[in-house]
Parts: sequence; structure tokens; C-alpha cells
Amino acid sequence: MDKSKYHFSLQGHQVAAGVIPFLEPNKGISGSSVATALVAELSSLILSCNWLQNPEGSLVHKSYFMGRITTVKKHLKTMVTTEDPQYLILERFANIDEKSRERGHTC
Repeated sequence: MDKSKYHFSLQGHQVAAGVIPFLEPNKGISGSSVATALVAELSSLILSCNWLQNPEGSLVHKSYFMGRITTVKKHLKTMVTTEDPQYLILERFANIDEKSRERGHTC
């Protein structure tokens, strides 16, 4: 895969699906559509949190496409691995991995 054609990558193989009626328990789902859906939801969550944190300053981000892209990329960059600066680790969203370690849990 040509890494110059994308900014970030996310695991799309055997992703835990939670409770979905037509899947067997403990069975993951796979495919690029899974990774695409995860990144779309994550991007939406980032933009929503950004707006909630700063509703006045976010008006620009709501109006201009590039402002929203910049906001999402800024937050996604905090979630990459040190080994591969394009590979996202979901547990790094909002420092969940660090907070879990502080409480004695592992992600």
C-alpha cells in the first residue's frame, strides 16, 4: 500500500463489534469499510468535543471545510504510534490508554 496516498491508517481486521444481533459472540468484523466507519465516527466525535469545549471559536470550524480538517488531523496526530506515524491507536483518544494505566488497567 502506498503510504503517500493517505494520512492515517486504522485497524480494520477483526474489530470488536459489540452486541450486534446477527454476529456470533466474540466475533470481530473486518474490512476497509470497518476502518472507514471508525474514522468517520471518531472524526465526528472530535468535532463535537471541539465545539462543546469552545462553541464561540468553533463557528469558524463549522463554516469552513479546511478548519474542520485541521482540527481532526491535529487530534488524530496525538493518537499515532511511535513506530508508524500514520497508524492510529484508538485507545489513545483523549489519553484513555494513560488513564487506564494510572488505574492499573491495560488497554
